[in-house]
Amino acid sequence: MTRPRPLLPRLGWRIFVITRFAKFCALLLFAGSLIPISAQIDTILGQVSQSNANTFAGGISGNGRLVVFESTGNIATENPRNDDLNREVFLFDYAQRRIFQITDTKHLLVEQVRAARGSVTLGTGSSGSINGITVAGVAIMSGPVNFQTSLEQTATNVATNINNHVSTPDYTATAENRVITISAVTPGPQNNGLAVEATSTGISTTTSNLAGGYDGSGPVLSSNTKVEITNTRPVMSNDGRWIAFSSNATTSAPGSVDGTNPGDFDANDFNDSEGNNVLTGDGNLEIWMYQIPSVADVDMSQGDEIPVTDLSAGTFIQATSSVPSRLPVSGSPTQIPIIAADNTDPTINDDGSVIAFVSNRDLVTDGNSAPEDNPEIFTFVRGSSQISQVTQTPRGNIAEPINNSTPTISGNGMRVMFASNASNPIVGMKGGDNTDLNEEVFYADLDAAGAPSGAKVQVTTTSPDDPGDLVNLVNFGRRMSRDGRYLAFDSFADLTNEHNGENQTGFGTFLYDSVADTFFRIGERSLADDAATGGDIARYPGFTDYDAGGTPQTLVLETRMNIAPDGTIPEEDEDGLNPDPTRPVQVYSFPIPATGSPLGTGTFTRLTKLPAPTFFLGSVQPIPSNSVDRLAFSLPQTETGTGNPDLSTEVYYLLTPEVVSEANSPSMSFFTGATRIPVSNEPVPSPSPTPTPSPTPTPSPSPSPTASPTPTPSPTPQTPAAVEGLSRGMLAEVEYSSRGFTPSINKTAVASFDRRFNLPMELAGVSMSINGVSVGIKELRGNKIIFVAPAGIGQNLEVLFPVVINFNGVVFRGEILFVAFRPDIFRTDQNPQLNRAKVFNVTNRVHTREPFTARTLQYRGGVKVNTKLRMYLTGVEGLPGNIVGLQIGGMAVQGNIGNAVPVEPGIYTMDFSLAPSFDMLGDQPITITILTQAGVFQGRRDNDAPRIKIL
Repeated sequence: MTRPRPLLPRLGWRIFVITRFAKFCALLLFAGSLIPISAQIDTILGQVSQSNANTFAGGISGNGRLVVFESTGNIATENPRNDDLNREVFLFDYAQRRIFQITDTKHLLVEQVRAARGSVTLGTGSSGSINGITVAGVAIMSGPVNFQTSLEQTATNVATNINNHVSTPDYTATAENRVITISAVTPGPQNNGLAVEATSTGISTTTSNLAGGYDGSGPVLSSNTKVEITNTRPVMSNDGRWIAFSSNATTSAPGSVDGTNPGDFDANDFNDSEGNNVLTGDGNLEIWMYQIPSVADVDMSQGDEIPVTDLSAGTFIQATSSVPSRLPVSGSPTQIPIIAADNTDPTINDDGSVIAFVSNRDLVTDGNSAPEDNPEIFTFVRGSSQISQVTQTPRGNIAEPINNSTPTISGNGMRVMFASNASNPIVGMKGGDNTDLNEEVFYADLDAAGAPSGAKVQVTTTSPDDPGDLVNLVNFGRRMSRDGRYLAFDSFADLTNEHNGENQTGFGTFLYDSVADTFFRIGERSLADDAATGGDIARYPGFTDYDAGGTPQTLVLETRMNIAPDGTIPEEDEDGLNPDPTRPVQVYSFPIPATGSPLGTGTFTRLTKLPAPTFFLGSVQPIPSNSVDRLAFSLPQTETGTGNPDLSTEVYYLLTPEVVSEANSPSMSFFTGATRIPVSNEPVPSPSPTPTPSPTPTPSPSPSPTASPTPTPSPTPQTPAAVEGLSRGMLAEVEYSSRGFTPSINKTAVASFDRRFNLPMELAGVSMSINGVSVGIKELRGNKIIFVAPAGIGQNLEVLFPVVINFNGVVFRGEILFVAFRPDIFRTDQNPQLNRAKVFNVTNRVHTREPFTARTLQYRGGVKVNTKLRMYLTGVEGLPGNIVGLQIGGMAVQGNIGNAVPVEPGIYTMDFSLAPSFDMLGDQPITITILTQAGVFQGRRDNDAPRIKIL
């Protein structure tokens, strides 16, 4: 019988697909995150990248400070320059809370203009709207776009409007500063620009035809790509000083290294006068190293502001320079561009002095020459630039090609592990047993030059039941411990001899101890959980909790099965650690057994609390640091609560704060962040309105006076004692204490949308999570935490979430309800006790404070217009203005109310205009009501709401 293939084969990409109904998944999106998990430890999840592009983690420094990843997004917080959306290498610094773009490369194009384009530049104006944009007289906008907080934000909203205009799919738009660039989806000749026209009110515009001329901006179409330039598979040394990766961003050739490198490489710069380019005759991937600028050691738990170190200012080293195995193939409307992936899959030792990689080039003369040019394992010693060949194997035939793959190098660079289906693949190896050419696991010891010397070991000796069946799966990544002792991988084989050596239908995860020459099976096999439809995913085991000698104490892996703490599958779902019926992927730790049974005795600890993905069952591929307390991973198609509305694959950071003790009888009280309204987890009835008497009338003098009727009081709406719940992305506050202990610490962090994270996960040793997702800590004030709630949590749901505060090792537990919106209007920063609303007149460029008038003289044009006001509030993440009811002194604001616009973490603005009827309204409260299908959500009411004055 043919064995079922694993769901994520070794040569596959990051995810595999299980078809399911989208509606069913949407209903279950949060279900997995709400199930109580008794064995769940208190980890905290943060989202590193945020874009509409896919991003994949590649490595993490030993101390957990730096994370390297690849992305096609323009996601650098420092000097972002990937507007062509090429695949680049990026570096995240947890301590600086910044992302640096390491490579900066551009494709060689067929034409020096990507497509016919036109642009609209917004000139001046602080109000009004962009009413429409046309291309050759055809409207490409879906209605007008009102002025937002700035012309730059307005430009962004116009571009979004164009891209959402489904009736005209022939154009795309991007915005940078005040310029909106419109591109035809199909490239045209150089002199064929777009005839763009714009109409506006209150905003000046200029239009340009951008025919001809390459300016290096905007996404590149595959059909206009002559040679694709890419940067991929970055990994990082344990000391955080070196990155190794593959790239073809150079014009160097064997014997002629010219210094061009991926740090600043535009392939179009190398066209000669006749349009010829050297890359059309080369363009294959080479191995590169990048030296990261040194950074000072910091205590990452403190969240301190530290001087900026530009991590993109390092130097590049080209490790290989080879003749391509094939020439590049240009893209076309039906063909993606192709380059030769000749040198790939690098792995790097602790200090970046040695790397190992896969190459099918003859890098050591006559060691891999044609026609036997086969994927072989090589090493590169940085100090001497010495390349050595580790494997030397025949090419095989089309039916049974020979392959050597997925190397991992040890911390000292003296041992390399890899997979191979050759017999005696290591140079100088004898005595191996692989006559059936099955893929087996090997390791070789190396000398100082990186050449095989000493032990040459075949770790597994297995056979497929049927030709072509996979037996052993060694996935890309670090699958060997830093000391070279332990190897971990998945296998269908019976390596622990539990079934008389017979292969099984499900794969297991195995740990091999090279010192004891012993296998341990870790957990159950992939088909053990019947509810995990289709079986388990590849586990991607890795090592962590290293001692001073580089020996790990803990294994980290992923699985979607509902395992019990002992690794078995319980009869009752609720007894497992992942009882969600959709079986989303989770990450676990497991102690490495020094001795014990073949099954690998120990306890599994669940580290993540990931919900079900929307469409795809994605692999996370955990990458641990030297401690299980800090690791990175990538996750596709999932809103974890961190804020991933487009469900792109993003990079995440998982933190496990140290726990010393649990607080005794902890208590938590929550408040809104603008005016500190108490927050309850239960509905709070609104108090009865207080009658407000009308002025007493004066009797008319008369011989027979007649009393006027008694006036009917106008009821004043009253703010309840508390409001129900917080909402996503809002600024809030919590007071916490316990019996016999009240925390006390004061510290303020810097909040910025130009930082990742916008606010720190840790501040002065304090961390806080809601449902396992990190809040952004803005300020610590005694026993209070001012924080920004996770941006993606509890969307349009009314859900009670667990809260965990870790105060320098003391854990406080509570819970908080989340609702769709919880509006709260800010008071002015100066003298907030005066209860003046933070509202500005933004009719003109210079914004002014109260008192206001219903009409304002607009400087541009010299005419009076309805006054445009801007209020600051929180609790309105994603709020559209068309469901907002706004009142000033009980009078409803009529007309358009702008959507909520974030201006800093947790703080938003909304714009509205005063009608003439507001003239002479006087000093009045301003209140907001939000009407949704989920309910009605209000802030403070008239009796104590912030006030504004209208003359």
